[in-house]
Amino acid sequence: MACQQGPNTDRCVKNTFKMTRSKDIQLHHLPTDVLRGILSRLTLKEAVQMSILSRKWRRLWKCYPKLVFTRATMRSSDAMAGHQKPLRTRFIRGINSVTRQLKSVNLNKFVVKFALRKRHTPHIDRWINFSAKSRTKHVVLDLCPRRRFSADTDDRYSFPLHLFNASSGSCVKSLRLGYVYLTLSPDLGGFSNLKKLSLHKPKKRNLVGLRIGQGLSRLQYLQVQFCSLTKLDIQAPNLTTFVFDDYMIPIVLGEPLKISEATISLFASSDCFNYVFRDLVNALSHPHPHSHLKTVHMTGFYGLRGQLELARYLLRNATSLNRMIIDPMVGREQLMFDGQISEGSTPTSV
Repeated sequence: MACQQGPNTDRCVKNTFKMTRSKDIQLHHLPTDVLRGILSRLTLKEAVQMSILSRKWRRLWKCYPKLVFTRATMRSSDAMAGHQKPLRTRFIRGINSVTRQLKSVNLNKFVVKFALRKRHTPHIDRWINFSAKSRTKHVVLDLCPRRRFSADTDDRYSFPLHLFNASSGSCVKSLRLGYVYLTLSPDLGGFSNLKKLSLHKPKKRNLVGLRIGQGLSRLQYLQVQFCSLTKLDIQAPNLTTFVFDDYMIPIVLGEPLKISEATISLFASSDCFNYVFRDLVNALSHPHPHSHLKTVHMTGFYGLRGQLELARYLLRNATSLNRMIIDPMVGREQLMFDGQISEGSTPTSV
């Protein structure tokens, strides 16, 4: 008996129980949709363990909807058995073992966070191919090393954007790339339904700027961290949250924009006063930068003239300002943090 998800699920479960004598009722007698819901709430390790219970659970396991491969999730996994091998080798073999058992069906999440490099390209290519064929909604490939700074910055995996063409890329709703090479056109035109994009320390070949084109009309969240760009051009009319951590570069925001929160972290050895007032004000001129500003958090405040002028200007002109925080401390992971301005709702970090 086939059961559909929705308000009839409870009735379907009751009918299933009526068809089975009470003493014979077991978990695998539940409708398939209910069992898939249970499976989706289990961790990767728990889902693997459930697959050995019966043939039905083994079939369900092959459609597991969320794959999260990190140092933490894979360390205790049965797929990582054989501790005589190096951790990286066990990590790669663990992912290969899991993906070989699964079907290429609709995946909700595919996450890989581990320090891997160019020499691991055949394995990573296989995983990304699997993710694209599975029409994954949320994709994370973060290959950042454990140490903050690494000498092998040119030994990075080239992310194959071409695999996410118009058909497979349209399924992706969020994409996070960390410590990879971007080798193709940066306009990401195939990701028509992309709502959240995060780029962390990517390397770019023959690319000095990044343009977010009109093809991403549904993009709502954009995070750019340490990308070493010379220009950022955003044409995303539905963008509501913009996070930028980098050096001072020209930022072009097309109109109309719906930005309600903008967090700008600038790294420089000099006063950023002119850049903030000239470039950022012009970039944020479509969502008026003062009438909706509610929270200002300035860190690394040394009493420089530009910093004082900026604070005074905001106090005088931000009519909706609820609070201003001035902190002389510089974050341990920051080089020189000249100012952080948050538009709209108060960030949780404040």
